[in-house]
Amino acid sequence: MQPRVALAEAFAAVYDIIALAFLEGPKALRAAGASEDDPPLALWKELEPEWFATISSMLSRDGDELSVADKEFQELLVIPVPGRYVPPYASVHLDGRLWGPSTLEVVAIFQGEGLVWERLRPGYGEARIFAPDHIGVELAFISVLSRRNSMRGSSLQVSEALESILGHFVAWVPLFQKAVFQMELAAAPETRVSNLVDFALEVARSDRARRRSPA
Repeated sequence: MQPRVALAEAFAAVYDIIALAFLEGPKALRAAGASEDDPPLALWKELEPEWFATISSMLSRDGDELSVADKEFQELLVIPVPGRYVPPYASVHLDGRLWGPSTLEVVAIFQGEGLVWERLRPGYGEARIFAPDHIGVELAFISVLSRRNSMRGSSLQVSEALESILGHFVAWVPLFQKAVFQMELAAAPETRVSNLVDFALEVARSDRARRRSPA
């Protein structure tokens, strides 16, 4: 595998892990059975040892630590309890409401790549995701585009779509990051959710900078 493709696969694998953590939570991530030693995640052991350590920690939680992490996930990102919940949707932080203009921009990027987001029927885990600009959905989409963009003969359209969604992501997630931090100050200091948001933003910024740098 060419170095460029291997690196793209490594980034996509990290996006997959973080996306699942945001969409379904720590218990689902643990149940997925991924290992930091699986290629291409193992590549980060040499490239970014701190990222590798973070991934390893996320995948190996069990017992009380896993229960606490899942509780924090449910309280901050899933159950809309006033004074604790932080909406993980771009439009809430950019437009002040769910399904604002920025959501439609995300939908347009999705559709440009032939992807359609649909809210599933109640009873399915994904039914609690109310809009396509959920941080986990966007990360999953970035992962898909990362793999498409690394393929031989990939079009300029794919590259531009990836740049658009990454630019959107690094623009709104700092606002979400600040909201999570402020919520933690009022309720509980530095939760695992805060660390996850920090990690997601760091990965996206690094990936975007890499793509924008001359080859």
